[in-house]
Amino acid sequence: MGVIFALSSVSGLRVSQDAEVDRPLRTLAHLAAFGLLGGLVLYALCANARPSIARAVVAMAITTLYAVGDELHQSLVPDRSGRVQDVAIDALGALAGLAVAWLVLRRGAGLPKAGPWGSGPSGSGPSGDGANDPGAS
Repeated sequence: MGVIFALSSVSGLRVSQDAEVDRPLRTLAHLAAFGLLGGLVLYALCANARPSIARAVVAMAITTLYAVGDELHQSLVPDRSGRVQDVAIDALGALAGLAVAWLVLRRGAGLPKAGPWGSGPSGSGPSGDGANDPGAS
């Protein structure tokens, strides 16, 4: 969020003086920044819980509201403007980031938990066969 805010504060920020180069690169930057933000927000919301539709909706709302605030902020910076189209691009980026985070989190949720010896099923030794397990008989 801090990087997005800092870049939004730069007056007249351009990648290139050529509009045919500047606009596509800025669009990609919006998609990437808000995709990363959306994914990280979902990851934070799922720190101690499985991903759910409700958490994804909350993450999308937080990220989109930040996009609206970012554009309002840009409208106050000289040589910058807040654009509704940029909010839409940011929301698409957030959706893509949420999708990636969702897949990563769901995949991680299906992994077996490590036992007391660090691997294998709970209660097994380091080799997973009960060897060297003080509780095994």
